[in-house]
Amino acid sequence: MITSAANQKVKQVIQWQSKSKERKKDNVYLVEGFKMFEEAPVEAILEVYLSETAMDRQEGEVKRKLEQTGYELVSEEVFRKMSDTQTPQGILTVLKQPFYRLEDLIQKSS
Repeated sequence: MITSAANQKVKQVIQWQSKSKERKKDNVYLVEGFKMFEEAPVEAILEVYLSETAMDRQEGEVKRKLEQTGYELVSEEVFRKMSDTQTPQGILTVLKQPFYRLEDLIQKSS
């Protein structure tokens, strides 16, 4: 479990949250909330951060997907620093930015 905001992964997430230039450079985007996590394609998920209390409430499909993708457990205090929302749900997902080439899109539409 991550309990320090000085952790390198936490620092990276905070930087991605605050600087779009960093997200673009690393080809990632961040989503918060369980609905967004559930809708995210497994192959696009790079990292998942889960607060202690959010982990205690998980069951069913979400729990299976968390086991499939893996996750980092984070203390409540650290999660609040990582989160970009006023009342975080306790889950933050880092996803690969999709990349499309115009040629591929033209071929699909033909």
